[in-house]
Amino acid sequence: MRLIQSTIAIFFIAFLSITSVSAETITIVTGEWAPFLSENLPGGGPVNNIITEAYKVEGIDVDYKYYPWKRAEFMIESGTALGSSCWSDAPERRSFAVVSDPMVSSREVFIFMKKNLPNFDYTNLEDLKKYKLMSLAGYSHEKMFQEAGLNTDSTRDAETALRKLEKGRGDLMCENEAVMAGLIRELFPGRESEFGMSKTAFQDKPLHLLFSKKFPDMDKYRNTFNAGLAKIKQNGTYDKIVAKLK
Repeated sequence: MRLIQSTIAIFFIAFLSITSVSAETITIVTGEWAPFLSENLPGGGPVNNIITEAYKVEGIDVDYKYYPWKRAEFMIESGTALGSSCWSDAPERRSFAVVSDPMVSSREVFIFMKKNLPNFDYTNLEDLKKYKLMSLAGYSHEKMFQEAGLNTDSTRDAETALRKLEKGRGDLMCENEAVMAGLIRELFPGRESEFGMSKTAFQDKPLHLLFSKKFPDMDKYRNTFNAGLAKIKQNGTYDKIVAKLK
């Protein structure tokens, strides 16, 4: 009888030990950028799904906190956050952050009102000097426009810039074409044909998970993410997720 009781006790202790061990949880700060990222999309959107699945295969859970992009960037710079999704590898951030392997790519174009700029397109930044551009605060293209001597109006977000564009308070704005197509549908339903997008892309760039150089064990978490990303690309999970962006 005692042997049976001892055996049961051993199994019970072992069971408690197993169930008490939970996966490590990290926090990633992010923002609204549908269809890539959004608190209102399943799992936070395709890009956050990629991050979740990449860490999951490495035994780590991810919790997402949503902030304005400028604040998320400051949290990375100050070291109050480990990582943020998703960012380009802009030179101005390299002093305080490093990036993961590429997750997805972003094709940025110029958006305009057709009634004001019919058949607009351009060849280089020099062609844009005669226009007023709404630049988005915190975006890498804002500094590029300013350094090129363009007439810019720094705007806090894409929605504000798009509303200014619609009212004729500016000529052009630059953003990801899929993001803008969705925002135009949301803000100006039935008027989508009034907006144009340049045939020539401004940038077609990879996007990454951004890591703070000041955060403890940053290298470990970046290497872990890169390893998990490679695994989900190999097992087909990645392809299923990015298919939602097409």
